[in-house]
Amino acid sequence: MKGTPNPNTSTQKTKRSGFRKPAPPPPTPSAVPTPASSSSQPIQPPVQPSMVTEVYRDSDGQVRRKKRIIGDGSAHQEASATTTQELTPVDDVSGDQQASGVTGQESKQGDAKVEPKAKKKRIRKSNKTKLEEWLCLRDTMLDEFLRHDGLGSAHDLPDCQNCGLFDCELFRCLECGHGSALRCGSCLVRDHKMSPLHRIEKWNGCFFEKAGLSELGLRVQLGHDGLPCSLPQEGPADFLVFDLNGVHHVNVDFCGCPHSQTTQRWQQLLRTKWFPSTILRPKTAFTFDCLDTFHKLTLQGKGNIYDFYHTILHKHDCANIHRTIYRYPEFQRAFRLWRNIMALKRAGRGHDPSGVQGTAQGELAPECPACPHPGKNLPDDWMTAGAFLFLYTLFIAIDANFKLKAKDRKLDDIETMEGQSLFVNETEYQKFLSTYVEQKEINTCESEHNAIVKASTSATPGYAISGKGMVMCSRHLLIRKNGVGDLQKGERYCNMDFIVLSALMGVSLCQVFITYDIACQWSKNLSKRMESFPPEMKVNQNTKLRFAIPKWHINGHGQLCRECFNILYMDGAAETCGEEIEISWSHINALVPCIREMGHAAHHDTLNDHLGGWNFRRIVRFRMHFARRLKEASLMCVRHAYIYKRMCKTFSAPVLEKWEAMTMKWEADSSAPNPFHVPETTSTLNDVRLALAKEDAAEAVKGAANSAPLTLTSFLTTAFDFEDRQYTLKLKKPAVKLTKSKVTKAMADHQEKETRLLMDIQTWRQTQLLYMPDVLSLLTPPVSIESQSTTPAPTPTSTAPGSDRAQSKVLQSEPEPVDVLSMSLHLPSSLPPSLRSKLPAISRKEARLREAQADDALRGIRRQRRVMQGLGIFKKLNVSGTGNRANTRMTTLYNQFAEKLARFATEYRRARAALLVLDPNGKWKERLKELREEDIRGPAKDDDENASRYEPSWIWLVSNTQSGGSEDDGSLNDSIRAEWVKSRARMKRWKEEWLLLQEEMRRVLAWFEYRASQWEKVANLRTAGDASVLNGVMAYAHKQAYICRRMANRCAVDWMGVLIPLGIKHPWMESFYPMVGPGQFGMSRMGNALEVYEDWVKESLASEDGRDVDVVDKELDDNGGDNGGEDSDSEFQGDDVDKCESDSDDGW
Repeated sequence: MKGTPNPNTSTQKTKRSGFRKPAPPPPTPSAVPTPASSSSQPIQPPVQPSMVTEVYRDSDGQVRRKKRIIGDGSAHQEASATTTQELTPVDDVSGDQQASGVTGQESKQGDAKVEPKAKKKRIRKSNKTKLEEWLCLRDTMLDEFLRHDGLGSAHDLPDCQNCGLFDCELFRCLECGHGSALRCGSCLVRDHKMSPLHRIEKWNGCFFEKAGLSELGLRVQLGHDGLPCSLPQEGPADFLVFDLNGVHHVNVDFCGCPHSQTTQRWQQLLRTKWFPSTILRPKTAFTFDCLDTFHKLTLQGKGNIYDFYHTILHKHDCANIHRTIYRYPEFQRAFRLWRNIMALKRAGRGHDPSGVQGTAQGELAPECPACPHPGKNLPDDWMTAGAFLFLYTLFIAIDANFKLKAKDRKLDDIETMEGQSLFVNETEYQKFLSTYVEQKEINTCESEHNAIVKASTSATPGYAISGKGMVMCSRHLLIRKNGVGDLQKGERYCNMDFIVLSALMGVSLCQVFITYDIACQWSKNLSKRMESFPPEMKVNQNTKLRFAIPKWHINGHGQLCRECFNILYMDGAAETCGEEIEISWSHINALVPCIREMGHAAHHDTLNDHLGGWNFRRIVRFRMHFARRLKEASLMCVRHAYIYKRMCKTFSAPVLEKWEAMTMKWEADSSAPNPFHVPETTSTLNDVRLALAKEDAAEAVKGAANSAPLTLTSFLTTAFDFEDRQYTLKLKKPAVKLTKSKVTKAMADHQEKETRLLMDIQTWRQTQLLYMPDVLSLLTPPVSIESQSTTPAPTPTSTAPGSDRAQSKVLQSEPEPVDVLSMSLHLPSSLPPSLRSKLPAISRKEARLREAQADDALRGIRRQRRVMQGLGIFKKLNVSGTGNRANTRMTTLYNQFAEKLARFATEYRRARAALLVLDPNGKWKERLKELREEDIRGPAKDDDENASRYEPSWIWLVSNTQSGGSEDDGSLNDSIRAEWVKSRARMKRWKEEWLLLQEEMRRVLAWFEYRASQWEKVANLRTAGDASVLNGVMAYAHKQAYICRRMANRCAVDWMGVLIPLGIKHPWMESFYPMVGPGQFGMSRMGNALEVYEDWVKESLASEDGRDVDVVDKELDDNGGDNGGEDSDSEFQGDDVDKCESDSDDGW
């Protein structure tokens, strides 16, 4: 509790968040001097007591505040009158006052200067430090543990602490709040009439031993809510009750009077919240708390009932020194019935007059609130959505799991919820399979997928069930009702057909999107196979089925499957992955050791329960899941629209128009040419080797000396050639691992090439001194390759700068050993600023040539990358696995292209470095960015990269005609077109994801409201029956309605925290504004928050690209100019945009 504030001190807000700075006090004659100044000033007359606040730091560095009551001003009285109300951390003073340790009022009083103290940083203790603090106290802790085994504070005079009875048997209860309190037997029984399952211990003179309330005469009366009964009927003498704290022997009296609420013994036990193990003569019961705890424990941790049962026994008798108790079969049966009753209760079957018998197929399964349900969470005009029909599409995923097996135990069992939950109707399922005629499935897919291979494999010996097939909503990871079934012999189409059609029963949507790892094969004859099913299982004729392969599995398929069944290429698919079903397998596989030993019915009941629990936990996590996904979608929507527009600017308008027309035609008619298709290269290995040989010959001719007079342009380009030759000779120095004779020959050849390069440079120097005479002072004597002295030529008499004699002196002086490969050519880009400023014309010319050189090098990088990626695909498809010889030849060839790629990269970096010197603020910086090693990739993504988040390197987004050059026709080939259309697809998928997430949010809230209204409707549906039961029926319905609305409120508040800062408004948000409150994120802050978000996106893009924010801002606002590309928002404009219930559709 904070102390009373000083009445003489007013406070005002400062800019430091969370701190309040005291304002200076008004000048009064009764101002109290500070202790530092009181010694040098006369004592003031006595004044009324006042309170002064001292702020200081304790030994831990925490800022604390202390209130002092000041009396007459004397130091002695002041010290005696000081009272400390509380020492609490201070958060309402300024940073300067915290450092000085005084308040604003005190700092103004007196002339004394208070030295500021250094701010101590709070040091958080590590886990190791905390453990070390505890370890040194282990002796004391051990003593405290041992103390509980004795009489405690009553060791000297033990008596009943309730009635004071002395010299009697004393007991203590381990469950009550004061477990060490000693009581006599009569007091203990009296205090535990309503707590008969507490554990007690008796003091036998030496130690406490286990005892029971039943031994002390406590009897539990059933049937009257604990009140006495006129005709009690004594229960079994060995009646056992299992609770979380152990097993208890209880003396039970059943009610037998005519006024009893019920005469059924099992019913009386249930009203006491004890679940009986049998119906006729129950002798064992399990508390509701025990069953409920195990239920939650097994859903969360996948624990089995065997371990839990023995844990309770060990808590009762860990050393096994008492009579053995065996109620394991009873516990299994009771828990199985318990979870079945709870499933019926949660589904509202107790509120329906038809009862359990009226349970419909799949009614006990928790449904997905975010999936579209006509008449429940969809708008009335959803069928007229037009281009936005994808917002009302059902997305499902199919897969099989061969770990969820079950042995053939030949057990006689019974289904408790056949077809009423997540599993298919077993009777109908087996009836259909018995009529199925075995047919060999023809595989036309290029990949040998595991599901196809296992489609006709034989059953596992000893197992009646080889796995499970399952259907779930792929966007939200909830298993569909009647969407799970057993597999007997691999992943046969007949099994998967029945499971999928069972999961789609009752679906009346216009479109269903199905992802399956073998959709390319399974979907081919599905319509024909569907004819053998009953009419109620056939898919509605107005429902369009679309098929795709999940994003990860698509990499294992052939080129045709990757183009025709790639979910990234399909309109309306949004950012659905299709692999979400794999997450549920990892969750449920923990049950494998126990469920494989169960009978088939118990096996189904257990999986129904756990998969239903999985569904509910997914619903609970919706509020975090959708908020996180919408943040990501908002950012990725901007990023990929930006990337797509930049890519469009790298191509001419006619090319883009051609590609756009091809793409639109394929989207309207899938039989048209696929724009994503990249034809396989027809070049052979020998073709590539021939091309390399021609390039090598061209380079040899290029290196020949040119003795003709050089123009200024030729002079500069010749220097560029010298730089390339220097780099090549550095790269191709003789390897030391060669034999002696080969090394000698290689060194001789290499030295001859260096000599030739030196002679060419010396000849070129003559022209350089004509164009750049000022570099004479930087030149060194000619290089001697062999570092040997030669006879110098006669030195001319005149040495004036620029004269022939001066040049001759430089060129013919005594040679010194200098490395020709590191020799500087002294072009304007390498000169000091003082010399470069004298050569403006040649500097401008070099800058233009350097920009063209960078463009050429960039084209060379792209060309080499296309070749190298093609070689990689060729090796994977044709060479891998054929032997070491073929792989070695292919690796050698690949390395040759890698060397060429490195040369182009070095040339680009050299040209860009020169441009940074010659024209540091030129427009070239918008195109030619810094080339990092991670930028040299593409044009296509690698197999392990995420297709939705893949961003092409900037080297593919640079215009091909900025410097007047043009790439060869191969640059605008099919592979580049495919990358352009993929970028377009990524942009559209993220836009769809952004819209779909908002629609799913609305659907979730609408579903919760629908369920709440349904619970309120059934609250009074039953009119006949026991009044106490009807009261419970009504209370439970209102409780469930309250929970539904509370979950909706939690979701809405969390989602509005994301939607409002993004500037997104929906009609449903108006009803939740009162719960949000104006201080959290009111509508007045929407505009500013949206601007901050957009600025953050621009800064993020600029920092990653190494560009100015203004350039990025201009490109984001640009509509594409005359790039001929499609506007990123063109598809989502018009009247149909109102159906998205979003005003921010154009904002991204």
